[in-house]
Formats: sequence, C-alpha cells, structure tokens
Amino acid sequence: MDAIQVIKRDHRAVEDLYAEYQGSHDESKKELLAKEIFDSLDNHAKMKETFFYPALSEEGDEEEAMVREAQAEHNDMKSLIARARDTEGEELDSLLSELMETVLGHVKEEEEELLPDAERRLGARKLTALGEEMEPHSAV
Repeated sequence: MDAIQVIKRDHRAVEDLYAEYQGSHDESKKELLAKEIFDSLDNHAKMKETFFYPALSEEGDEEEAMVREAQAEHNDMKSLIARARDTEGEELDSLLSELMETVLGHVKEEEEELLPDAERRLGARKLTALGEEMEPHSAV
C-alpha cells in the first residue's frame, strides 16, 4: 500500500466513525466513538508530520508551502481535539461537529490538491516505500 492509499484509508475510517457517532443515541457509545475519532486523528496527523510531510517538503518550495498550510490545519484540529476531550453531551456534539467540519475541509483540499501533487512529485517507488513506513503508524 502506498502512502496516498494509507492516508485515504485513514480519512475514510474517521469519516465512518463520525457517521456512526452521528447515528448513535447512546451517550456512552458516543463518548467512546468521540475518543476513537480523537485518537485516530492524533495518530493520523503524527504519521503525516513524521513521514509524509517531510518527504514532500524536500520536493520544492511549492510543496513546502502546501505542507506548512496542512500543518497549520493540523494545529487547529489538535486545539479543537484538546478542548473536546474534556466535554460531553451537547457541548461534545458541538465541538465534534466543528472539528469534523475542519477535518472534512482539510481532507477535501488534501485529496484534491496535495495528494495528486505528491503523486506526481514523489513517484510510485517512493510513495510505496513511504507507505510501508507509514502503515504501522496509521490511524487504522
């Protein structure tokens, strides 16, 4: 599995967890799902910041600028996660909704711009090697 596949698999897993959260009426289950979402997003961000972003930044100034923007979005998500971890009920619903709106915007931008650029710049061989490094650290 290459790096882009690992990233997209994580994206779909978090989206699925959020859909399950939204469909649940059991508060204790929702709290467990929220924690799983937070943990998955934390792991996913760390994985990309450790492996993917450094590899892409080496490809040039344009890529480095995209990486800086993506990391700024990660910082916003981490801040929301920190706030949401200590909440429950309607406040958790509200913060998780805000978080997921941010996440889904980030995912859309990443999948439409950053990942296609990475595919062109890094090539199949490097993406496969990178994916092998990333997979053990994936959110899934």
